[in-house]
This record gives sequence, C-alpha cells and structure tokens, in this order.
Amino acid sequence: MRRAGLAAGASLCILDARAMFLGAAQAQLRSLGGQLRRFAKRHAWPIVLMLPLAPPASAGGAALQASLAEAEQLASAARSASLGLGHLATLEHTGDHPVLALHSWDGPQGMMFHMRYDLHMQAGRLCYAGSYSHGEVPVLVQAPDLEVVYTTTACVPPPIEVPAHWVVLPDWAALEHAAQQAKGATVLLDVGDPQAFDALCALVYRLRSRLAPSVKIIVRETSGKLRAHSEQALLHLGVTAVAYRELGFARLLRMIASARTLVHTQPVQGTMEQVLGAFAPAHVRGYQAPAAFEQAARQMLQRSRAVGLVHSLVHLQLLPRIAHVDALQACRVLRNGDLVTADAQGLQLFLFACTPSDVPYALNNMFALPLEQLFAAQTVDSSEVGIAHALQQLRTQAARLPDYTVALQAAAAAVVEPAVEPAAAPVVAAAPAAMTLLPPMAPPPPQTERAAQPWRAHPIGRRSTKILESSV
Repeated sequence: MRRAGLAAGASLCILDARAMFLGAAQAQLRSLGGQLRRFAKRHAWPIVLMLPLAPPASAGGAALQASLAEAEQLASAARSASLGLGHLATLEHTGDHPVLALHSWDGPQGMMFHMRYDLHMQAGRLCYAGSYSHGEVPVLVQAPDLEVVYTTTACVPPPIEVPAHWVVLPDWAALEHAAQQAKGATVLLDVGDPQAFDALCALVYRLRSRLAPSVKIIVRETSGKLRAHSEQALLHLGVTAVAYRELGFARLLRMIASARTLVHTQPVQGTMEQVLGAFAPAHVRGYQAPAAFEQAARQMLQRSRAVGLVHSLVHLQLLPRIAHVDALQACRVLRNGDLVTADAQGLQLFLFACTPSDVPYALNNMFALPLEQLFAAQTVDSSEVGIAHALQQLRTQAARLPDYTVALQAAAAAVVEPAVEPAAAPVVAAAPAAMTLLPPMAPPPPQTERAAQPWRAHPIGRRSTKILESSV
C-alpha cells in the first residue's frame, strides 16, 4: 500500500470474488470490470479480489474433483481480459514450490503479461528464488544455474570429457543430494539396470515433486533400451526428454542446450504406483486360450486408457496349408504383455504399447519364419474402439474355439525329448544355463514329401522351435 502512494491508515477492500466470477458470461465480466474501475476511482481504495482456488484438504473423491473444476473455472474467469484490471496475479504451487504468476501487471516499464517468478521460503517469508519465465507457454529467461548439468559417471564414461559447468556424481543418491537446490539446471540420469527401473521412476518422481519446475530431467539410455511403455511412463512422471543409446555425446550436448529454456508445467497426476500401474503390462506373455487372451488384453486396455497408451491388435490369416499349431510353434514371445491366440482363420496378437509403425518390426522379431511363408494376409488395428470391438467378438466366439495349450506342450516335449532327435544331428558341447549354442546351419536336401509342409521343411523353423523351448 505504501508503494501505491497511500498514507498510513488508508483503507483496503478485500472481496471474495467467487460469487462474482462463478458462472459469469463475457458480457457480465466486462460490466463487472467497469464497475470495479469506477468504484476504485471514486474511493481511491486498493481493491484485492481474493480467489481461494485450492480445494480444502478434507475434500476427497467426487468432492475434490468438483472443487478442482470450480477452481479452474474461477481461475479462467479471473485471467479473462474482459475484466480490464491493471494488476492480475495468482500465487500457485508446482509440487513443493510456490510460484507468483503475473497474468497482467501494469508497471513503470509498461504492461507485463504471463510472467512466472519462482519463490522460496526464507526466514518465514516468501522470497524470489532467482529464476523466472515468460510467456503463456513458459520459457525460462533467467536462473542462477542455467548452464549447470548434474549427471552420473554412467552417463559420461571415460574417455568422454565433460564441460566445466558439469557436475559428475558417482550414483543416483549423490546426484539427488547435490541437486536439492537446483533452480534451472539440467539433471541427466542414466537408465541403469533394467531391474532397477522402479527405483529410477521413484527418483524421477521425487525430483519432479521437490525441485523447481524450471529444472530439466533428461534420462539417457546407457546399456539397455527402454521399452515404449517405460519411456512413456518416465515422460508422464516428469522427464523432459529421453536420450537414446544411439545418440552421440555431441548430439547430447545439443539436446541439453535446446531444452535449457523449457519449464515443466504439468503436475504429476496420482502417485508413482498409480502411474506405473497404468503403464506396466500384465505379467503374462505368449499363447493364451481365446477366453484368457480376451480377458488379459481387455484389462490392459482399460488400465492404460487414462494415460493414452497406444496398443495394437494384429490378425494374421493363415495360408491354407499351414496348421494353427505349426504357426504357433513358429511364434516366440519375449515381452510381458504381448499375447497370441488362435481363431478360426488364423492368429490374433495383442502387442502392448506398440504403435502401428512398430508392428512390422515386432512381427519380424516374433516369428522364426518370414510372414509370407505362414500367412496370407494381416490386419492391424490400433484404435481403442476397434480393439475393444474385436475383443468383444472374440469373447462371443471363445467357447467354440479350440485351446491349443495341450498341443503346444506336447509339441514342445517332443522337440526336447532326446529319443526323437535325428540320429545324424550334430553334437553340441554343453553350455552354461544362460547361453544357447547352435550347430552350423546347413540347408536340407530337397525332398518331395517335405515340400508340402513348409514349416517342418525349413531349417530355421525347426531350430528356432528348439531355441524357444529351451528358453522356456
């Protein structure tokens, strides 16, 4: 009030603006803005319109959702230019960090729009944290550590030489501790061991919840490759970008530089367990009876609907001379969530978190023989409505379709049984459990009776079946 030129004892008018804004049309907001300006000129009072946008802590479930919806409507009305107010700001929270957002502010240098100032608590007061962004889509303008990069030794192994403003830490724990006060820095994390993916997600969740929204989090593939659903889960948890394993260090530097001004504005929806539950596939893979296939695929489809994960349902129509069992034996499924079953015309495959552009690559990896030697046609559907409709059709047909589980188990037992091995098969030395050694490939002699059974005649198909069963 003193900065506004008012002497001690001046009056301050504080209004609860919910009743004025809620449900108001544009014409009503313009009228309200004119009334407020005339009132202010007549009384020369500072007027503060208070909008309690945060829902009460006791609200839960439907009450919380209704409160959030009302808060968003009030915030939109308050930010509307129809009011014609000279000073409009909100105090927000992104994670644990307060942010002062100036939507429109008439200052000595002119009007300012869409300014966001990061704040922190100091001696019981909110103070400027040294970083701010500008724009309706925030762009970081200033931060004391804008050039700093916190990373681990796994991301930059020797002989890579990092720039002077990089801070290289031995592991995730040391990095998390060092980056506690980061304002606009970049955090570069290695993917780590596949078994530690949940720990990586927990670290990303903590960093995004506790650090300023202007901190960038980049995850770099080091030894292994992330599956599509794992990458999308990390992005949903607040990762700015994923640097693929093929990306060289020079291009990594350019990626970090291009992301330096980004500000993360989307809060993480739900707990880490809820996010991972939506993105994780079911712990089932390979052949399933039609009813079990439909149930598992439908559950994964429903669980991931909220996060927009894209799946693919593939129908492969068999060639007339190919039996269902032979085609199923040629299929090897190595990823959880990828399912296969058989219907009257051929095979159906549910590929978890597989986009249409990735389907050809996935099918080539799943079948030991070229697809044209087994199937006459294929159709791919990645729409949620289309997959749900196809699963519903399969559900109605499931009782009339055969279950090949017993037949596949019998075929697997016949392949690995020593008594049925060919007498002239090459002898292979014993290998460790984690390794599979194969004899040299030799083309079979041409035989007329085998020509009518292309699956059994193909050397790759016979040997690939052995690989599949030995891995099982």
